[in-house]
Amino acid sequence: MVSNVYQRIVQLAKLRNMSIYQLEHEAGLSNGNVSKWKENNPSFENIIKVSKALGVSIEYFTKGGE
Repeated sequence: MVSNVYQRIVQLAKLRNMSIYQLEHEAGLSNGNVSKWKENNPSFENIIKVSKALGVSIEYFTKGGE
């Protein structure tokens, strides 16, 4: 089952015209890290990194909206 957090990350990256590779680089994550989140939710630390890279609040991922 694909996690909701993963879906939100992918959708928002697309809206920002950012590839997952670019997102991982911008957030300081290892290559392939985001794809692991299809099955397992990211750590809170990684959610913070991704939210900063995408320019959204942490709540966008934890609660589903701005």
